[in-house]
Amino acid sequence: MTIAHAPPRSLAPARPALAGFAVAGAILVALDVRSPAMVLTQTISTHATTAARLAFVVALLASCAGVAVALGRAWRQVTAGRATDLLLLSLWPVGMGIASFFDQNTQSWTGTVHNVAVGAAIVGVHLAALRTRNRPLMALTAVGAATMAGLLVLIGLHVLGVPDVPVGVVERVLVVICVVLVVATLKVRRSPQAADQLPAMFTIQETPNRSVNIPKVSPHGAFSSGTTIDPPADSPSQKRRS
Repeated sequence: MTIAHAPPRSLAPARPALAGFAVAGAILVALDVRSPAMVLTQTISTHATTAARLAFVVALLASCAGVAVALGRAWRQVTAGRATDLLLLSLWPVGMGIASFFDQNTQSWTGTVHNVAVGAAIVGVHLAALRTRNRPLMALTAVGAATMAGLLVLIGLHVLGVPDVPVGVVERVLVVICVVLVVATLKVRRSPQAADQLPAMFTIQETPNRSVNIPKVSPHGAFSSGTTIDPPADSPSQKRRS
């Protein structure tokens, strides 16, 4: 009997996500170059309130489309114990897609929807990166969490009327961290069993009889941990006769 472990594999191809982020980054950098004064004190979403709203929406949708295509090509990972990873990363295209159609105006319900969608996307990316258990990614996640906390503090100061608060710079740093986390999480190789702590699969031989493939999922899916084994109780037939 052999114990077969599925080989580590990446979650999804990162090229579509990279292409989408490249398009989005080029558009947003061009918008910032046209309005350099906004970079320091204004968030990226401020572009949605200017004449460049269409370009801003296209940038968000490009980032959504790239990640969505990458995740769409990873549908087989659902049956390999990585459904949670896919779900968390899918919050990025869903959240950014919703945010692109709702104004940033904080005085209306549309602004609330916009902020909640963006926040869910950012949190989902960080949680997906943590699940990789990759030390560099976990360290970058900690930096991202600290940046997020700092951004919330700066936004609070901005709302209170404190002038020249560098909200724009900190937010752009956080966006770059999120992009790196998304791409790296897609590329990190993990064993499907390690993803959700599934048991190793047991096979009697390398390739089961009448099959050309080794099973990808454990046929029994059970752990021996916690199983109590007691010796057989004495029975009359086993007692020594006097």
